[in-house]
Amino acid sequence: MKIGVNLYSLRNYLQNEKDFTKCLLTLKKAGCDYVQFSGSPLSLDIAAKVSKKTKLPIVITHSPYQRITKDLNNLMKDHKKCNCKTIGLGMMPDIKLYTNEVEIKKVIKLLETQAKKMNAKGFKFSFHHHFHEFRKFKNGETIFDYMIKNAKHVNFTLDTYWVQYGGASIIDMVKKLKGRIECVHLKDYMITEELKPCFAPLGDGTINFKEVVKEMKKSGTKYFLIEQDNAAELKDGLNQVIKSIKYAKKYL
Repeated sequence: MKIGVNLYSLRNYLQNEKDFTKCLLTLKKAGCDYVQFSGSPLSLDIAAKVSKKTKLPIVITHSPYQRITKDLNNLMKDHKKCNCKTIGLGMMPDIKLYTNEVEIKKVIKLLETQAKKMNAKGFKFSFHHHFHEFRKFKNGETIFDYMIKNAKHVNFTLDTYWVQYGGASIIDMVKKLKGRIECVHLKDYMITEELKPCFAPLGDGTINFKEVVKEMKKSGTKYFLIEQDNAAELKDGLNQVIKSIKYAKKYL
């Protein structure tokens, strides 16, 4: 299968154009087919240049909330330069929103409005969740379910680790989001010697990716992006991501 990498995992390699180019060439040699542009201070202009040079397509980004809500027309123009049709948001603008039902519903409504504008211009909007979205409102409905029901134009970048961490079923969430998860994050969930959950290369943790990926394909997923949040903090972070690529190519 074709596999990609969310470059947030290797953000320490994205600080300048030279290192960025070298990183993408290394990933391509390892079998990477496409990438998500995220975690870099570089502009989308430079990202487009490096993508073209390395022949690794950018299929989705994580863009700043302020640009999505205040500078959308220019943001879409920047994405055209990358030939990228999916604009992503990595997280809610403020962690405090998750404990304020009134305010988070306002933000969800605004994201739905911006998603409609993107659709009208040929773009898609994809929201990347964490575990916080599994918090319930007073009526027992999760933030996630509220968003699914009330933001019909919003797609989701389903993240396997955070679904597991949030205590939900990955398979059930994939089925629930059928047709709305074009891009996903494949991220393994491992219990450390200190008995704490931790990010890990695919195959080193507890998630059954064979079954998960099978269900994702049924639900319309096109882009499978490897992510390991802590890889950038490890000496062998690049090798850990490459290990995940090789696992995916061999077993998924």
